[in-house]
Amino acid sequence: MNFQPRSLGEILDSTFSMYKAQFNVYMKISLLQVLVFTVGALIVAGGYSAMGESGVVVIGAIIFIAVVMVNIGAVTGIVHIASEQLSDRHIEVKDALLFGFRKIAVQVASTILYGIAITLGFILFILPGIYLANAFILFIQVNALESTGPWAGLKRSRELSKGSWWRIAAIIFLMSLLVGIMSLIIQLPLNLLTQVLSLDVFSKMIADNLVATITGSLFMPVTGISYTLLYYDLRVRKENFDLHSAVEAVTDTTNL
Repeated sequence: MNFQPRSLGEILDSTFSMYKAQFNVYMKISLLQVLVFTVGALIVAGGYSAMGESGVVVIGAIIFIAVVMVNIGAVTGIVHIASEQLSDRHIEVKDALLFGFRKIAVQVASTILYGIAITLGFILFILPGIYLANAFILFIQVNALESTGPWAGLKRSRELSKGSWWRIAAIIFLMSLLVGIMSLIIQLPLNLLTQVLSLDVFSKMIADNLVATITGSLFMPVTGISYTLLYYDLRVRKENFDLHSAVEAVTDTTNL
């Protein structure tokens, strides 16, 4: 793997090359998310049938928290896989998930802080929220690969983004656009199917959320890989960083 700084086009190209190279591993993690959501949806549907709307609110809240936790652990696992790929190593799904769930407490805390920060930023005339959303965007990669704390991860992401804010914004925009288009291509026929089946309001809501989960999970690794490449690219540009040594260090720490 070439550890030189990458242009915007090279980051996009490397993202899809890495996704294709270990597609089976990434898909297994994505399918775990779909499975967790599907099981959760079935539990919620059962609760709705047995207890009505009042009972399903509590069950739904518990399932929602469980799904979010699994998603955060899975995303962190994807970051670990992508980081290992940069050193031409293959890791198993189990190891990636164990890595992800070991980091889940700090990642959840950082996610909450991230949400609070950008919400306050948007309240303060919107522009600060846009700035912070972009500046803090790499906190998952930072927490996973540098073992930082919740707030330190956000600060570190902002430090890396200094001087590269517009470049980061361009990469995020293009990647979001590509993922959005690909998701739409898959999601539209499935949404049409739910319309044809003439489901009741509650069942249609679950079906639509399941479709969104399937498409989101399918392309979630694309975002995780591209942000990991961006994280390393910024470290090389700003710190003259030896990426190979960095990946070796992360691996050594993980195996302790």
